[in-house]
Amino acid sequence: MLDTHAIARSLTDADLTPDHVTSEQFKTGLAELRADIIGALAAQERRAVGYGIAIAGIAIAILRWLE
Repeated sequence: MLDTHAIARSLTDADLTPDHVTSEQFKTGLAELRADIIGALAAQERRAVGYGIAIAGIAIAILRWLE
């Protein structure tokens, strides 16, 4: 079981103070995180398409070379 009280105590002992986040700040941060994830997925998809095109080109070149 996770002892959250002990974790909070250890953070306080390390001179870290609680930082309260408003629901609006949380929503903004969550929206930014989602945008970052969507951007990363789009970049990954573009790379995958690029790799597919490159592999197809290599396959066509090999088939033409074998003729």
